[in-house]
Amino acid sequence: QHFQGQETGRRAKAALIRWVVSFLQQAHTKDEWVHAYQRLDALEVYVSVSWDHVLETARELSRAPEPDLSEESVLWMGLAYEQLDDQPEAIKVFTYLAVHGTTPAIRHTGEAHLQPLLDIPMQAYSRRGDWVGLLKFYKENQQAFHVLSADRERDLRIAQAYQAVSLPEQALEWYDQLLVEHPHVSFREEIIFRKVGLADALQNSEQVQKFGSDYLHEFPQGKWRGTVLTLMGMDDARNKRFQEAVGHFSAALGQLEDPEGKRFVLRNRSRAYQAMDLREQAQQDMYALVVGETPDPNDVVQLGDVLFDQGTYAKAAPLYRQVTDRDEFPMLKTWATYRLGLTLDRMGQTAEGQTLLSSVRELEVKAPDVEHSIQLAAGAVLEEFSLQPRTSGGK
Repeated sequence: QHFQGQETGRRAKAALIRWVVSFLQQAHTKDEWVHAYQRLDALEVYVSVSWDHVLETARELSRAPEPDLSEESVLWMGLAYEQLDDQPEAIKVFTYLAVHGTTPAIRHTGEAHLQPLLDIPMQAYSRRGDWVGLLKFYKENQQAFHVLSADRERDLRIAQAYQAVSLPEQALEWYDQLLVEHPHVSFREEIIFRKVGLADALQNSEQVQKFGSDYLHEFPQGKWRGTVLTLMGMDDARNKRFQEAVGHFSAALGQLEDPEGKRFVLRNRSRAYQAMDLREQAQQDMYALVVGETPDPNDVVQLGDVLFDQGTYAKAAPLYRQVTDRDEFPMLKTWATYRLGLTLDRMGQTAEGQTLLSSVRELEVKAPDVEHSIQLAAGAVLEEFSLQPRTSGGK
């Protein structure tokens, strides 16, 4: 009697749906369900107490001319979509309410329901390491994400996802945004460290040095100081700042605990020394790499090359011999055999040198760009043998 005309029917229907929603949002025993339907029958009210019915009726009422009734019906639609596991539609509805709600209360309600709909899938993608899926979900719901207040965990996941799929520029943008919005975040050290790595991936020398210096200054006891110094040294070497590279590599050796990390730094510091024509220092680093029972064959050959280039053939030969019988490294074996042939020739051991160079020409070509070039070089040397008389002697 309080309502007039068709509005009476709409509001009566809304009151019934309001009760159904309230009932469904609570847990009930079987007896309580039976009692509820008995009560409805006694009142001669015939309604399906289900989310499907809520959705159907709410969709109809959402077109009502009464603003308050229409808005509440949209909310019921969102609740129904949520309970029926239609997440995309639920996200659309709650995004609409969070943006266009006529009161702060309804906008807050929209945002409150929207947040778990977005964050829970993001967390699941992150746990599985499905970074492509995470970014796809973010892109599909970008408008909805913009409605929510900034969240450091969410921003971190998006940044990590961009980094994981090798999109360093986008990852840097998100890390920068995270530090601006949360300057005192507990994982600030890790973020700045990640920024150094991303700048290195972009080969942006200015950023590598800046982010690296920022990290070293802000975290004097930082857990990633050794890696940061290594990245700065690699950037220096890439840009032919070899003296600076040696400085960063030397500092990194004092910070690194991982043996493989130290080997990597020694290897690259040796190359920097070679570029500066500091042969003795280069040799010292390479000798440090080949001590022990099982040195890396690559390091053995590299030291042999350093000694060969310096004309110290007697020291280079035994190093090359360590690799010439290593069939598990065919390309390395080919190079070592070729260099050993040249070494023996220059030491005056012409016959063995020719034999080795001939064997290089007969090796199966498995990597044309590398091995074929070596074979051609070996052939050229053999032609020289056939044209010129050889004399004994050498270092």
